[in-house]
Amino acid sequence: MENIQEHPAVMEDITKQAVINGFYNAVFEGKPLHLSINMHEHQELISALGQAKIPYVIDMPQDTPKLSPEISNIHRLVERFRHHHKNLSNQLLGPYTLQEILSKRKLAGHKSLSFTITNQFAFDKEELSKFKTLIEKAIALYKSEFSVIDKHGLQHLSIKHEQNIEEVIREYENDIERLENLHQRYNRAFLQEKSHIIEQSGHKLQALKTALENMEFALEQYMFKHGNADAQKPGLLSLNKALKLQYEDWTSLLEVINKEIDAQNITVPEPYIQNNVQSIADIRLTMSALQMKITKFWDKIDKEVDDQLKRINHINLFNPVFQELFSELSEILRSMTAKGIYAKYFECNARSSLKQLEYLDEAIFTLRKEIEDLKRIPEYFKWKHFFDAQSPLTKHILTSLQNHEKEEWQEIFETNYINTYCEHELLKIDKFTDQDYAAMMDGAKRLKQFINSGSDFKTSAWQGASMIVFNQSGFINETDSEEFFKEELPLKIEKPIAETHLTDQISVAKSIARAVMSISRKFKVYHMQKANVLCVDDGILPHLFVGEMKKFGLKEFGLDHYGEERLIESLITTDKPQYLICRDGLLNVGNTNRLFTQLVTIQALQTAGYKLINVDTLSTREDSFKIRAFITEEIKSSYQV
Repeated sequence: MENIQEHPAVMEDITKQAVINGFYNAVFEGKPLHLSINMHEHQELISALGQAKIPYVIDMPQDTPKLSPEISNIHRLVERFRHHHKNLSNQLLGPYTLQEILSKRKLAGHKSLSFTITNQFAFDKEELSKFKTLIEKAIALYKSEFSVIDKHGLQHLSIKHEQNIEEVIREYENDIERLENLHQRYNRAFLQEKSHIIEQSGHKLQALKTALENMEFALEQYMFKHGNADAQKPGLLSLNKALKLQYEDWTSLLEVINKEIDAQNITVPEPYIQNNVQSIADIRLTMSALQMKITKFWDKIDKEVDDQLKRINHINLFNPVFQELFSELSEILRSMTAKGIYAKYFECNARSSLKQLEYLDEAIFTLRKEIEDLKRIPEYFKWKHFFDAQSPLTKHILTSLQNHEKEEWQEIFETNYINTYCEHELLKIDKFTDQDYAAMMDGAKRLKQFINSGSDFKTSAWQGASMIVFNQSGFINETDSEEFFKEELPLKIEKPIAETHLTDQISVAKSIARAVMSISRKFKVYHMQKANVLCVDDGILPHLFVGEMKKFGLKEFGLDHYGEERLIESLITTDKPQYLICRDGLLNVGNTNRLFTQLVTIQALQTAGYKLINVDTLSTREDSFKIRAFITEEIKSSYQV
């Protein structure tokens, strides 16, 4: 067939004729160009063909009907629908179409770039690859420690630009060594002082042990002579020498016990015993209390010594060893400050020697942290030079990416870029409204009835024909009429399956299932307690649906294995609501092939009892929250969501 689009004058004339006459012209294949027109109504067209030197033959078969306005309107809607999906598919980002991007699109979640960044993308042909190359270089140069240097490290260093780093590092290392040596001497001085105090405390421990030994010896002597019996004071007229001797020994034992209680400050658990020992049982309790005091002696002494060392006393103020150490510390700090390589001013005014030691710890830790930063400075400035050389937009992107692991930078950026691109491109596409879709579906239903009626609409004169379709913008789209006029349409569902006779339900369900499977196998079937769902698998919808509905418990089945059986089972389960979730009014996402069959199959599913939930890309903008909310709103009649 001649390419009419190469002849603008003819195209313009054909467009005018179409708009004026309000119907379409059938153009047959072959040479010369075959036109099915009325010669009297298209004189201007014939004249234009002659001027363009295009050979033509006028062929007006008797059985070729004019398209009625009603069928013309259906065709207009169908072509708008095709054009809508073509726009969804033809927006290119690198090698990918928009429809491919949408099917692979990931949800950014909390790993998203700010709106001020994404709102500045130009979306030209090379932008994505250019940014990905820059980010790859940034990943090679950047280290997570650099953010610490930016926020904290260089604030503690006087170095704000590249200097002789090696010389500065040597000065740091020398000062750290001096401070560490002084730290060790402080520790030794404290250990010596603590040992001296503990040595003095050792005499107290020995006195306690001696007191316990004296008590044990005195008790053993008494028990050796008189056994376990307590002594009773004899009467004044008693002549029993044995009782008098036992009582004298008892009195001597009590003197020893009470003397040690007073001397060692022994606290007995039972208050009545204190300075009032009256029996062997009291003596044993007193000895147990003394043994406990000996056992806990060192714990108590350690605490007392630490408390004593922490207090500002003669150890801190008058001990010559600590005075010398503090003097040396002050001198080191003054010399460090005088070098001018430290941003921090070093000075210690603590009077307590322990506080001085704590200051030493802090100073050493700070210098060690800074020297780590210093060793990174050459690499840091390579990164900084690279960063400073970038455009403001690239700087914003890299700054935002630093909040994430750099291994994820490429994925995070590409995901956000693609998502923003989708938003950007979707806004350009004319919306095919729900009302348009409903009108098209209704028209397709009537057209199906017309085709199935055996009308002359399917006569041989239309075999191999192509429809040239005109729209108000002057575009000419070529549509294969074969789909509408020659396709076999076996589906003749007239009422819900629930109302169909039981013996016919399975055969009806089989015909619908086979029609669905012939279009695509990319579906998921979900069985829930209160609903069945057939969901188009575009890579996004099933994920969002499961995420929203898993709290209600569901079983998921694909159509790859035993798909027809699963679908038939779902179709004949009519005791609970049934839903069909599709994308942009199609069963085969992004593919308008066999469009009429898709529309008729959707109608068959609706007639069978399925409620259509159509996720419109232009309405949801691929916003996961909008899609979830939309699905939830549609299914809430089954579940009180």
